[in-house]
Amino acid sequence: MKTALIVDTANLYNTVGKQFNRRKIDYNKLEEQFGSDIRFAFGTRTKAEAKGFIDNLKKLGYMTTFVLAVPGKSTSLNVDMTIAALSMMTNVTRIIFATNDRDMIPLYTYLRMQGISVHVVGCGLCKDVKYSVDGFIEIDEEMLERTLGNEATKSTT
Repeated sequence: MKTALIVDTANLYNTVGKQFNRRKIDYNKLEEQFGSDIRFAFGTRTKAEAKGFIDNLKKLGYMTTFVLAVPGKSTSLNVDMTIAALSMMTNVTRIIFATNDRDMIPLYTYLRMQGISVHVVGCGLCKDVKYSVDGFIEIDEEMLERTLGNEATKSTT
């Protein structure tokens, strides 16, 4: 089964941070748990503050798309994620989306009608998202960066 992983990093940052007191997802663990042949990461950044994070994602094999966030304006990469998913439909049998975004439900439905298995990984997933996919996993503490005191550290495993 050839699998693609599409990650909405901004969505995960916000939802995981809210539920787990500002902790962050460990992308090494995400990849280890789900494995994938093709990886995409989408997100926003302000200037160069995300350079280290983006470089780490690239080292993990992600194709990255990060756009400059404009203060006071909402930035959505749903269209970019949709194009990525549609462009690989003939090359994969399963797509895992790491996002809580319910706006993606029509895409999930379409992909499933085309025979693609769709799974979602998220934090506090709503019922509508859960019912629209083949499988879902709620992010738990095991998928987060380890903490030592008040500082989060990345897993080296």
